[in-house]
Amino acid sequence: MWIVQIALRRPYTFIVAALLILFSMPFVLSKMATDIFPQIHIPVVAQLWEYRGLTAKEMAERVTFQAERELGQAIDNIEHTESFSVAGLGIVKVFFQPGTDINTALAQTTMSANGAARGMPQGTQAGRVRAWSASELPVVQLSISSDTLSD
Repeated sequence: MWIVQIALRRPYTFIVAALLILFSMPFVLSKMATDIFPQIHIPVVAQLWEYRGLTAKEMAERVTFQAERELGQAIDNIEHTESFSVAGLGIVKVFFQPGTDINTALAQTTMSANGAARGMPQGTQAGRVRAWSASELPVVQLSISSDTLSD
């Protein structure tokens, strides 16, 4: 309440303050970071293993676990690994320590996938390896449905 009383008693002071804010705005905006969605640099490499016909449990036991074990033995600077399996598909994500060179990590992970493929069941497609970035995730996912329209 007190600020309103001061503004009514001294209107020129508030007009000058508003003009200062207005004229300093271009300078402030030019110095401000403009990237709303910054790059997230967490070195992560994902391996994709495929073997049609296995259930999720069999895939986890026979393929995904083997790949994870090989990764732990063959790769440096691992922070942690995450994996999940669905019917016929296993994905292993390897999170590296900050500052790890992603190209070296990709090379080591590819060598590990080739080594692990020798111990996999016959017909397993060799683990495809690719760098993964948290910046690639969508910010918003939108789903629309209708009771009257079909798929």
